[in-house]
Amino acid sequence: MTEDVFQAVQQLQQLSCKHFYSSPYWTERTDRAISSILSNPSKSGNPRHLVRNMLSDARKILQRRNEICSFTQIKTCDDDSGHDIETIADFRFEDLETVFQYEDWLERACLSDKDKIILNLLLHGSEAQEVAEKLGMTIEQARVQISRARKRAKARWEADINV
Repeated sequence: MTEDVFQAVQQLQQLSCKHFYSSPYWTERTDRAISSILSNPSKSGNPRHLVRNMLSDARKILQRRNEICSFTQIKTCDDDSGHDIETIADFRFEDLETVFQYEDWLERACLSDKDKIILNLLLHGSEAQEVAEKLGMTIEQARVQISRARKRAKARWEADINV
């Protein structure tokens, strides 16, 4: 194994550990990148470029898998929890995997409970009027709160994604 590959693997392992509890998507992506780079241990080049390229390849693989088959939540018709099927394959909703990734991140993000509530409502299609009604505020206040929650979430997302 070249020194460049060794350094790239170390960087990928650090990235994987950073996102292990916060994002299954990033954990899987970095694991795929590590497997990919270890399959060719004689590679050479800037370790940061190797990491970037391997993460890009892993992203393409995961994106292709998502295009082929995404998953959607279903509700059971009976009360028997022993036969509760949580998810089924659904070929119609291509962006649902992205929604699940955002929900997963939002659940673990370092944001206030109020911001999480607002962002969850928006993620599930609520408009400013519905947010205002559910939080007991005027629509103008809701718009301000939505804007602030989005700004804080964007900053937190970028901090979580960028190493």
